[in-house]
Amino acid sequence: MPPNTEVGKRILVTRTQPGASQLAEAIEAAGYVAVVEPLIEIVASSADPPELAQLDRYDAVVWLSVHAVTHAFEIIHRRWPVLPTGLTWIAVGASTRAALEQQGVAALSPADERSEGILDMPELKPFSRKRILLVAGVGGRRLLDEALVAGGARVDRIALYRRREVAAASRIDLTRFDYVVISSVAAAEALIRRADEVAKAKAVMVVPSVRVAESLTAAGLSRIVVAAGADAAATLSAIDSCEGRNE
Repeated sequence: MPPNTEVGKRILVTRTQPGASQLAEAIEAAGYVAVVEPLIEIVASSADPPELAQLDRYDAVVWLSVHAVTHAFEIIHRRWPVLPTGLTWIAVGASTRAALEQQGVAALSPADERSEGILDMPELKPFSRKRILLVAGVGGRRLLDEALVAGGARVDRIALYRRREVAAASRIDLTRFDYVVISSVAAAEALIRRADEVAKAKAVMVVPSVRVAESLTAAGLSRIVVAAGADAAATLSAIDSCEGRNE
């Protein structure tokens, strides 16, 4: 990828760590200037869900974030010296699939990195009589749960962490940036609370889903691009498209 020749193309990365620093490295390698300012931090749950000690009861385990993988395997490694066989492991996207691979798990993931993409995967169909475990954080959409149950699956969901807004006194001046990467509704809400003169912002908001885009639109932001996913490749592809570098 050729370097960015325009001076001042600054990209604010607001996602949680360690993903923020990893994305910033990819942005810098692509020739842009990255500024890391996480707006949300992850707080682990103190619970030890019994479902993780009963993985062999499930037909499939669906992982809805990298953080879910990180926190679950701290427990799974204690419970399962050897992982159970016969399970279908599904990750919501490429980053989550890579996190599972680091744990020694070969997982599948949909091209459409959303609940809708998971529901279209042939490996889960038919849903009827399947027992499926969803591993996630507190909150989030319930489209996946509801559709699986409606299709006849038995679904359990465990929440291993929650998001919390980072305590910070400094304001964010959106006029200093050309792009702002926002990975969740929680981060979008935190940005709105900390940013000055949101309606006057010229920065393009780069988001991974329509749901995040809608939360920003409701706050008065109009320059928004929806990337094909939340990973670095999808984020940079969306930015490059705005810059005309994918032509």
